[in-house]
Amino acid sequence: MIEEIDAADIVGVIFTLALEVAELVGVDRAARLRFVPHVRGTAFHPDLMGLSIKGERLSGVMGVSHSALIVHGYLNGLSEAQTRALFNGRVFAHLKYLNIWQADLAWAKRQQKLCDFPMVDLYEKWRQEGCFLLTPNHPKIGVFADLAVAFARQSGLPVRYAKPAELLKDMASLQGIWPVYPEIAQQFGMEGGYFFKTPFPRGQRKISTYPFIDLEAFISESYKTYETHGLATRADEMPILSQDVYQTLPNSRAYRDSIARAGTGQGSAPTVQNPYKDLPDHNFWKRAVAQPAMADVDPVVSAKFTIGQSDKVATSGSCFAQHISRTLVARGFNYFVPEAAPTGMAVQDATDRQFGTFSARFGNIYTTRQLLQLFDRAYGTFVPDTPNLMLENGRFADPFRPFVEPDGFVDEAALEAARSDHLAAVREMFETLDVMVFTLGLTETWVSTSDGAALPIVPSAVTPLIDPDAYAFCNYTAAEVAADLETFRERLRAVNSGARIILTVSPVPLIATYEDRHVLVSTTYSKSALRVAAEQLDKAHADVMYFPSYEIITGHYNHGSYYEEDMRSVKSEGVDHVMRLFVQHCAQSTEVSERDMAEARLVCDEERLEA
Repeated sequence: MIEEIDAADIVGVIFTLALEVAELVGVDRAARLRFVPHVRGTAFHPDLMGLSIKGERLSGVMGVSHSALIVHGYLNGLSEAQTRALFNGRVFAHLKYLNIWQADLAWAKRQQKLCDFPMVDLYEKWRQEGCFLLTPNHPKIGVFADLAVAFARQSGLPVRYAKPAELLKDMASLQGIWPVYPEIAQQFGMEGGYFFKTPFPRGQRKISTYPFIDLEAFISESYKTYETHGLATRADEMPILSQDVYQTLPNSRAYRDSIARAGTGQGSAPTVQNPYKDLPDHNFWKRAVAQPAMADVDPVVSAKFTIGQSDKVATSGSCFAQHISRTLVARGFNYFVPEAAPTGMAVQDATDRQFGTFSARFGNIYTTRQLLQLFDRAYGTFVPDTPNLMLENGRFADPFRPFVEPDGFVDEAALEAARSDHLAAVREMFETLDVMVFTLGLTETWVSTSDGAALPIVPSAVTPLIDPDAYAFCNYTAAEVAADLETFRERLRAVNSGARIILTVSPVPLIATYEDRHVLVSTTYSKSALRVAAEQLDKAHADVMYFPSYEIITGHYNHGSYYEEDMRSVKSEGVDHVMRLFVQHCAQSTEVSERDMAEARLVCDEERLEA
């Protein structure tokens, strides 16, 4: 190794080996060492543990890796079926398996500080891509590739290939690969499972099939190993299983013995730790909502992913989405507008025609059905026969975006030409965006009775020259909203596999309801349904993230002070609170612009209902 160091200008050393290597090579050579962070994490595989007997590591069907729950079941006299029953979300929560990611991030922060390496950003990047560890101490090849690229750039070395993982074979995959249990995977928006890949036998040259086993087989094989080696009497101390959370499982011997002693008057019943005891402050109303100053309330615990300044960010949805686009512009981000104003058009004229209000001139997209049908119309899979709207001045309005031309189109040919250009821009947006921010606004809408086309506003609010029987009122359920979002995501990913989606719910109440009930009740229903649907998508997919702008504005910690006197319009102070947290958690930027975008008037088609 000394000869190799002498022949090198820069030597990368995993930080955990820094002292040993520096002592081995001497002071002069140590000056050429550059430290690379040690990647590890237990959030994906908190159940994995090692076992030793007489100082030697015990090997089983998964090599030297063992399941703490299976070992616990065996040592406590549980049957294989009883041990299998331990693998559920309730037990995982009791054992704190579901609250480990923040500890992994804390490790990344320490490594970042020690090695001057962008570890937190890398951890977040890897998490967005899924489980990046085969076991807690064995990263996948892509992690090493990213570290190598970052190390080369930090050291001023040329990077010939930015994605070296595509050229490398992951030899670590020959070892046992631990699955991410479904209940744990759900925390990361992933799909999990209980299939284990056993290690590839040493010395065997040809790989025919990978030996996968399910959880039941893993338990059975583990029990055989422990019986053969006399685990109950010969195992060395196991600090993991001596923790209180394992000792207070109702099926543990310690728990059963203490219950028995209490029953005979010889002891007391066990003290089971309150599972809320060690939860962080953000889990408690008093600490997270009641005690902080109003401006310090921050309901964003962590973001699944962040927006880079080079990422193409598209916005759409209800009026409130415009605040996000304006903030992105003010902060110097790449707000993506494929349908820009024609060269030479006056600024006010472009504003009146909604160029740049959203990423394309689609006007307000209040419902998820509108969003889904916009995609289908752009790609020609839905060609509605909804007629164009004739205005009282003899001009025409597009029923899907009725106010993008303030005075209407001069004729239907001009309208159709503009629609064709618009849908081409929409396709470009979907196919090339990196992040789409969609603000869910309403569940109530009006649809064409001939083809079910969802419209942003009842056509009679645009012009009285319509057939009233051509349109019907519709109020979508939470299930319908979630299904529309799910389908939209699938179709978006089909044309843009790297697309990510940020969902928000508009905190602006309904201006009017067509249901036969109070508008406050309709508002509560509508926002609740949208919030439930957003939660479902957030939980199901790593590439979909919910941002709580709704909670920030409507939370009664602010005593309604974020609303204007009409109790509907959001004050600039409320917008500032939302946007500050959005940038803090979701955007990779430290730049602060002097431009105040919050006071600009929003484009809200819904206001025509009161006209």
